[in-house]
Amino acid sequence: MKFKYIAFILSLTSISFAQGAQRNLCDDLVDSGTSSSEQIKKCLDDPRFGPSVHYKEQEANKKIKVETAKVEIADAAKKKDNLEIKKFTSDDLFDAGFGKPFYAIRGDYRNHRYKEKRITEGDALCAYLGYEKAIKSIVSPELWENKNGNVKVDKQGLIVDTNMLGLVSKTPEIYRDEEYKFTVRKYVEITCVRRKDKAIDASEDSLKVVTEDLLMLNEELNTPSKKDSNSGVNNGSRSSSAKDGKTTNGYNPPDWAKDSQTIGK
Repeated sequence: MKFKYIAFILSLTSISFAQGAQRNLCDDLVDSGTSSSEQIKKCLDDPRFGPSVHYKEQEANKKIKVETAKVEIADAAKKKDNLEIKKFTSDDLFDAGFGKPFYAIRGDYRNHRYKEKRITEGDALCAYLGYEKAIKSIVSPELWENKNGNVKVDKQGLIVDTNMLGLVSKTPEIYRDEEYKFTVRKYVEITCVRRKDKAIDASEDSLKVVTEDLLMLNEELNTPSKKDSNSGVNNGSRSSSAKDGKTTNGYNPPDWAKDSQTIGK
């Protein structure tokens, strides 16, 4: 046992000696941070010292890092050039939907508590359009089936479903609300991005940072003669106010939503 302990100490000593021999005064000058490049070069040119093993290793590592950085910059530029961005207008979406718009959000006023559900994700719509992710989406004010019948919702739009596993349906389906329980918002515009050549960026790294900017228009299309006092853009969900029957963004709920007997449960 004692012999093994002595052998272990000797091995550590030999390792320390070898590591110390890899360095010399020139390395200490570099580490000091106060020696000029001329002074360091003078030491390296001195035959008594010269570039140590440690110095040579450090210089080799620096070159590797520089070359690696060059490759990473070149790859990043190549991936950026590989991205294709396209904005789909309302007419483009109408054409892609075979004459029908794509519905984005469903509003539920039942029980006088407003809830929203994204019935077509931006990424899902972009996937159907042949792209990969949504950069920006603009959706309309709320639409609902009114008494005059000049605004139609049921079976008048398409949705692209995303299941619980995140899988996007390859084909859209007709939106159905035969009992007129909900309001909807349709896509007015969407900007999508895709990779031109997936072999260049098979891991999708260039798209991981892409997030959707969702803008909601607030002007009520069902009552064009009335202007909403808040005409700004809202990125968040809306909740109803029990005090005055208006939503937090200045909306008046649809007339049918004010009557619990009409909307049911």
